[in-house]
Amino acid sequence: MIAVYDERYKEEVIKLILYVQNVEAGVGISIEEQPDILDIQSNYINEGGNFWIALNDDKKVVGSIGLQKKTDDIAILKKFFVYKDYRGKELGTGKKLYEALLDFAKSQGFSKVILDTPSQAT
Repeated sequence: MIAVYDERYKEEVIKLILYVQNVEAGVGISIEEQPDILDIQSNYINEGGNFWIALNDDKKVVGSIGLQKKTDDIAILKKFFVYKDYRGKELGTGKKLYEALLDFAKSQGFSKVILDTPSQAT
């Protein structure tokens, strides 16, 4: 299930992002280097973007994706993560998250979505 972010999932979202970045991908990015995930409401939603989570059958966070508004017509895709066990065509978790982001971007009139990738990951 894809849902718009809610504060009750804050710790699970942080855990997901840090795990995928640092354990699965070995990128080595600390929480201090990405303070936006400490206040998703202010950094994404209140500024004209949005943030979605994927929940498994037990209502646990298994994926995330965020959209930050840059200008009236440009947005930035950030924090697109899915646990390994929930990836792949069969489950479609990433695809569903991405589709939610694109639907929102279109409805808000964004003409361009830019992918944000940390320099450590390139």
